[in-house]
Amino acid sequence: MRIFIFSNRDLASNYHLNLILPHLSTYVKGVFLSDAVGKKTTIVAPAPLGGIKFWEQHFPNDFLFPALDAQNRELNTKLLTFNELERKFNIPFASCNDVKSPKSIEMFKALAPDIVLSVRFGKIFGDAFIELPTQGILNLHSGLLPNYRGVLASFRALQHGDKKLTTTLHWIDSATIDTGKIIGFSSVSVQTEKSLLSNILSLYPASIDLTLLTIQQIMEGKKEQIPNISNEGGEYFSFPSTEELEDFINSGWKMTDLQEMKVFYENYYVENLNC
Repeated sequence: MRIFIFSNRDLASNYHLNLILPHLSTYVKGVFLSDAVGKKTTIVAPAPLGGIKFWEQHFPNDFLFPALDAQNRELNTKLLTFNELERKFNIPFASCNDVKSPKSIEMFKALAPDIVLSVRFGKIFGDAFIELPTQGILNLHSGLLPNYRGVLASFRALQHGDKKLTTTLHWIDSATIDTGKIIGFSSVSVQTEKSLLSNILSLYPASIDLTLLTIQQIMEGKKEQIPNISNEGGEYFSFPSTEELEDFINSGWKMTDLQEMKVFYENYYVENLNC
């Protein structure tokens, strides 16, 4: 079974790869990372999103990860950089911001994928790509489907007062966004004392078991046992407006928190005693 993971160059994606690769490294033949979600744009994001972008993209990619990679250190900390994961599991990592051109399709076809696992990948798969994996494309959406399609689904859940945050594992069977049949859900309780970014990060440990179970069922030829739950209705959400973000903050929520980020990033320095 040949599995390829499509993810993004951000903190949550790196965290998820740290959690999932120890279980799938025998089968994962490559990891492809988008550099951002969506198309390049000159539009400036609302100011409240700047803190999230700094802590989940700029700080790890521009400062922390290059500094750690330069040390060529032992691979025994709780969390590893993208390059360290590549080195530890001997899996090639590559940037990928084009999944639709004929050249890209030919390259992916030559890789002969059986399963594609998409987690926070920033580009839309076209029909030609969707046809390539023999067993299909699984997507882990960081929100409750069909209620919260689109980006920053966790923000929408907190904005609506939900008591739990949910990831949805579903199939990608068309180029429409977050519409494929649902396999199942994994939920965690909202931590009202924590920031939005910390709540988002809390989603990923809970998502691992369902993902692994589904892949195991596929590998054992038991796809008929995988649930196919309706994914109709709901609403698609784009990035929140400045007004929505200001209302969110004024209601008592924090977008990020310096101390929380300090504690989380310590995992890239603290030794993993299970190694």
